[in-house]
Amino acid sequence: MKNYAYFDKGILYDVCPRKHPDSLCEDREIAYQADFFVCDGKTFNLRSEKDIAALPVVAVPLLGNVTFNISYIMKIRCGGVDDKRLVPCFVEKTLDMMAAAGYWGWGDYLQVIRNYYRVGLNEQGNIFEAKYRREHLMSFTYSGDDEAEGEHLCTKYYFENQNRKFEEYKALKTAFPDLVPDTPRGYYQIRTRKTKRFLQIQSQANDYGIEINCDKNVHFCEKEQKVVHILTQYSVPDSYGYRKLLSCRCLDCSEWCQGVNSQGLACCYFRSDNV
Repeated sequence: MKNYAYFDKGILYDVCPRKHPDSLCEDREIAYQADFFVCDGKTFNLRSEKDIAALPVVAVPLLGNVTFNISYIMKIRCGGVDDKRLVPCFVEKTLDMMAAAGYWGWGDYLQVIRNYYRVGLNEQGNIFEAKYRREHLMSFTYSGDDEAEGEHLCTKYYFENQNRKFEEYKALKTAFPDLVPDTPRGYYQIRTRKTKRFLQIQSQANDYGIEINCDKNVHFCEKEQKVVHILTQYSVPDSYGYRKLLSCRCLDCSEWCQGVNSQGLACCYFRSDNV
């Protein structure tokens, strides 16, 4: 059964199918997984690039429950898209809806842009992000939200490593179908524990020219065309156990890239107050 979310002037008023007929709030997750948006009576297929681009952008006032606003629902729906063909369409439309709403913060825009990196569209994501920052300068010059940039960069590197690990799994599964577990999750588990089976895979992988890098903190520097180590530093925990991110950087960045990539985006982060 397909999921539908119904909007009136940008406000969610119904979903289908319903699990809780008396509480739309409890059924919001159906909208988060919707296959179709029905906006003011017109149906849009969320698996169609053309339909996603045609979704109406409505300036919805911040009244009542923000979780019923289309920009909120679209932001969550965008985060669940795995089809690389659709991610650029979802990102652009979601950002347009958020801008029209007018109440989203700096970090929220970055979170949506990170969907490019989440699905492995690193080069395309860097190009889009650099262009978006240039064209929306005011959205990215709020100095009070310094932590958003640190979170953005760390999460980009996390996604990069997750995608690298998945590509590693696919290559190994092709080379050793009987030895490598049937699911990525199964492979990641033996990889983390460094089991006897994993060590056997690792030994044979070297003979096939497949590189297994178990270091979680690496980044491929496109300027130098090589993998570099990433150092992440945090503050001493406060009374609540919270640690501030102080820096996220390549140990060699000062020697060649000066902390920016080929698109002019920061590839290193240093907290402005450093406390």
